[in-house]
Amino acid sequence: MPRKSTLDYKTRVAAAAQAYNLGQFSLIRAAARKFDVSYDTVTARLNGRPPRTAKTPNNKALNPIQEDTLLYWLKFLDNHGFPATKSMVVAYANEIRRRDLPRIPNLSVK
Repeated sequence: MPRKSTLDYKTRVAAAAQAYNLGQFSLIRAAARKFDVSYDTVTARLNGRPPRTAKTPNNKALNPIQEDTLLYWLKFLDNHGFPATKSMVVAYANEIRRRDLPRIPNLSVK
């Protein structure tokens, strides 16, 4: 059986939780079975736990503003015909990070 898409699954979990909350089902298990999703997942959503995809990754080095700054710099280099190397990108990312937090450790090139 082909794997169902995550977006479709999340939509069905939300629909099952909503149907249960609206009183269309007296049991969470019945709502989960009707929408073909895990009982545990529906129960977790009803208890307020967000989906894993909503979680911010803990290995993210730059915040969104810093990412935009890095992208602006990369586009600037590209527009002037200067290709950025991996070490250049890491060095500039470190510079951007140090502007906000001067004592933050450097990212390394792998």
